[in-house]
Amino acid sequence: MIQTHQGYFAEDGRFISNGLFVQLPVRKRAIINIIDEEVVEESSADREDMFRKLFAEIGKAESELTDEEWAELENARSRTNLGRTVEL
Repeated sequence: MIQTHQGYFAEDGRFISNGLFVQLPVRKRAIINIIDEEVVEESSADREDMFRKLFAEIGKAESELTDEEWAELENARSRTNLGRTVEL
């Protein structure tokens, strides 16, 4: 099995991906590519702002749907993977 992670190593050697510490498996063969590019860390305020904007856009789009479009979207869930839950 191969796992792929994108992130960076902190000064203390921990591996950080998407702002979270990733526990890498021990005593496993690893191939590491180091890219000569500085990491720009997002603050939690930046992420919160991004989600606020996203949800505002979703709310705006939802208010523009007609009843027929809502019915079509609900029916599409049974034919697609739109009913699956995604945790962020």
